[in-house]
Amino acid sequence: MPDPTAQVRLLTGLPADELADAQILDWLDFYPDPRLAAAEALDAYAGTLLDVTSDDITLAGSKRATTLMSRAARLREQVATEAAQAAEDDGFVFDIVDGNTARPELTEWPSR
Repeated sequence: MPDPTAQVRLLTGLPADELADAQILDWLDFYPDPRLAAAEALDAYAGTLLDVTSDDITLAGSKRATTLMSRAARLREQVATEAAQAAEDDGFVFDIVDGNTARPELTEWPSR
């Protein structure tokens, strides 16, 4: 199984100077699913971003924060969708179909 810390880092896209491994481990303590831990980490980091303006440059932290929060929302939606599908799933079901009707492409058909 992949390292949950690495999964959270990959899902957030944040480098180590913006999200430390110790912070990731703290989020994983609260949220064992790496996607939820990543979503919370993104929201927390987005809350620290500010718009900064100086004489010759403007850093739009609010735009980046909006992007990070939308990524966090998508991660939460994925987890919620999977949970809903798992709740609906009542087991494995399959149908047996006629073997003569389902053939891969470029398979020769028997002559009749």
